[in-house]
Amino acid sequence: MTLVFAGPAVAQAASPGSDADETTPRVEMTVGQFEAIVPQPYTPDPDAYFGPNKCQLYIRDYWPTAGCGGFSIYTKLSHVREQPGFIEGVQDNSYFRATVSTSRTFGCMDENGVFDWDTAFEVNEQRRMSSYYYTPITAYVLGQYRDTSTTDFGPGWFVNFAPVEVDCAEGMTPTQHDLKVEDVQISIEASPVFGDRTWEFGPFTAGNAA
Repeated sequence: MTLVFAGPAVAQAASPGSDADETTPRVEMTVGQFEAIVPQPYTPDPDAYFGPNKCQLYIRDYWPTAGCGGFSIYTKLSHVREQPGFIEGVQDNSYFRATVSTSRTFGCMDENGVFDWDTAFEVNEQRRMSSYYYTPITAYVLGQYRDTSTTDFGPGWFVNFAPVEVDCAEGMTPTQHDLKVEDVQISIEASPVFGDRTWEFGPFTAGNAA
């Protein structure tokens, strides 16, 4: 099951930007899209690269799998073209990095499709997010900006979860009840265009908690 939800429109910037003067707008980041896969029922195949229960990422897979679930976050940056470093064409070999805290609730559904809360348990994680293609590389992002004068771009990330064992009694079906994504932090350091910045997003929810 694929679910799309929106979170806060603009991040909180936790530190200063580049060496722009006070008249230059600061670079801001927004979440353009949040997509989540919450498998219901939950029947992952840890070794599968294809099919509805796949958990493994094939070459050039940059999104979560149908069997294990996960989510993707795509961002957009604004005011990049006004930054002195961009105007001067400086070389920028920095990287955007993203970390996140997640909580997933699992359990069993009865034969009527009703979630049995007596079987529920949570799996909590704090982790780095995986890069969507080359988008977190600043040289790639800036190249996209220089190729057009109108469109905004930004880095993207995804998380493909590892399989979780859900044991259910006979006649009941394993399921993932919900997904909560919190404390998304996207950071960059020592960038001649973006400076030292941290943007914060969340929470996002998907599944039955949305």
